[in-house]
Amino acid sequence: MIADAAARRPAVLVVFDVLELDGRDLRDEPLLKRREALHAAIPAVRGVKVIEHLETHGEALSLQVSMATTRGSSPSERTHPIGRTE
Repeated sequence: MIADAAARRPAVLVVFDVLELDGRDLRDEPLLKRREALHAAIPAVRGVKVIEHLETHGEALSLQVSMATTRGSSPSERTHPIGRTE
C-alpha cells in the first residue's frame, strides 16, 4: 500500500534554509548567505526541492500556502487545511 502510494505520488523534501553545515553554525549569518550555502551544498537531485528566494510577494505566497490543503490518509481522502486552526 505505501509502495503503491509512493509510486503514484513520491515524497519531495522541500528545503528553504540551513542553520548548520559541515559543523559550522550558520544561525548568525544573514538569510541570503545561508541560502547561498544551501544551494551550494545540495546538488540537483530527484526528491529534493530547494525553494528559491523571493524578494517580493512573500505575503501572497504565505497566504497561498496557508490556504493550501493536503490529502487525508483516510479512505475518503478528506482534505485538511495546513497551518494553525482556531
